[in-house]
Amino acid sequence: MKSIHLVSVFCLAVMSGSISFAYGQQDAPRMIIPAGQVSNRIFKVFVPDLSFSPDMNPRLTLMTVRGNKLTELSPAVSNDQTWYEKLDTVPVGYSGALLTFNLGRLRIPWYKSSIRVYPVLRWTVQPEAGDTTGMPALTHAIIHPSFIFIGNRAGTIFYTAVIFVVFIFLSWLWTRKSNQKILGIISTSD
Repeated sequence: MKSIHLVSVFCLAVMSGSISFAYGQQDAPRMIIPAGQVSNRIFKVFVPDLSFSPDMNPRLTLMTVRGNKLTELSPAVSNDQTWYEKLDTVPVGYSGALLTFNLGRLRIPWYKSSIRVYPVLRWTVQPEAGDTTGMPALTHAIIHPSFIFIGNRAGTIFYTAVIFVVFIFLSWLWTRKSNQKILGIISTSD
């Protein structure tokens, strides 16, 4: 099942344009996305060892689990940034580009507390100004190796309220059945 998802994401990347596979395994660009992102906040993506110019037109495509394109976003780019993360309790620093995306247009149904997406970052590299070989622009892509969960505040509040109301209702039923107050039921050993 996982291979089907990876194949669908790969097919999206190939169909989106001419994807460059010029990087070796060691120097392939990667993206770092912090966990716990929420849909009504700024979505952060850090790309180590790269910088983006405006003509590169970086864009982030969020793919659903089934391989459908959920949305495509353009970022605000901050080059020459430093990012720290812990690897085996040792802080490691990277320098690169921080891309921030506004997920305000992303619509998550109110009844979902989060969604799982595959982020795919694409950008175009134009040929050099003096290049006369007629090389077309190359589209590079980074596919995040795992799912990212994007939280939905409305869905989270809804489910929290439902669980709280169910707990209060069950407590009320329990107190009616045992003829005790709620603190008496909670604090007794029966």
